Amino acid sequence: REVYKGVGALAVPTSQNVESGLIILLQEWGRNGSSARCLLQNTSISNSKKKKNAMTFDDASLESTFEIVANTAAAVDANHQPQLQSDSKTLFITCSTVAPGLVEKLSHRHSDKITLLSAPVFGRPDAAANKQLVAVLAGGSDREKEIVAQYLEFTTRKITILNGPAHTANVLKLTGNFCIASVIDMLAQAQTLAQKNGVSRDAVVDIVSALMPGPIVSGYSLRIAANDFATGFTVEGGLKDVGLMKQLAVESGVSLPFADVVMDHLERQKEDDKDLDWASLAQVVRKDSGL
Repeated sequence: REVYKGVGALAVPTSQNVESGLIILLQEWGRNGSSARCLLQNTSISNSKKKKNAMTFDDASLESTFEIVANTAAAVDANHQPQLQSDSKTLFITCSTVAPGLVEKLSHRHSDKITLLSAPVFGRPDAAANKQLVAVLAGGSDREKEIVAQYLEFTTRKITILNGPAHTANVLKLTGNFCIASVIDMLAQAQTLAQKNGVSRDAVVDIVSALMPGPIVSGYSLRIAANDFATGFTVEGGLKDVGLMKQLAVESGVSLPFADVVMDHLERQKEDDKDLDWASLAQVVRKDSGL
């Protein structure tokens, strides 16, 4: 039995993309009725046309619960759901971007029958639907990670498996998000520098995409150049993640000046519109430069 829980935008597309052979039921649960729980029944995928995706488990009584939420409070709430009270062996997999310290605490809170693994993912909901997420997986035994990885394969193009405890996956997730946030601010500054000196933002997109090809640089370059900020990962979400990065840096004695710059730009952008994509921090960079 597998349960998908979430208030984050990734929750439903992730559960819906698990291949046919699993039955998906959506129910409302959680805080203010704002989240969706997707209960998936059957422990194997047996569609004859998709033999390569077939999964068989040695322990037919194994239960798996995937949690995908937007913030720390929701993660704690998800860890108190009644379906975690089970007589059978249960894997609880958190796919959310939360503080590593929280995951470490939750690891100690669970009973002997419940193993906590962490599998945070990089990517937007459309990436989940198209199996283009990038995931990090840690915690549990090698066999338990193998079982979880088989589910993650339905929405990912890359899974990095760590040998450490569950919270190390969240350390790596924040490290990756730090790189993405820094790249966004760098692109905003680069396009502003060019524009102030008579070179179009589109020209910067061309050269940057050639020098540093890839979905993050090219994608955000295009968004910033076109002022395409209406949808995406919000400013408010970005502030939450950068706050977690800064918290981890303080706790581990690491200097993270790029995070300070991004935080300042996001906080000021929040005053205008917290629901725009976090790349809208480019508007603050332009304003500071007289554009």
